[in-house]
Amino acid sequence: MKGGNHQIIRMLCYRINGIRYSSLSLSTPLY
Repeated sequence: MKGGNHQIIRMLCYRINGIRYSSLSLSTPLY
């Protein structure tokens, strides 16, 4: 049970980080 929860939390963390990186790349202007 705990292992499954850790996998779900890890997936959520990766998804949140991906959204942050995508938003940062979109917000930062490319010269």
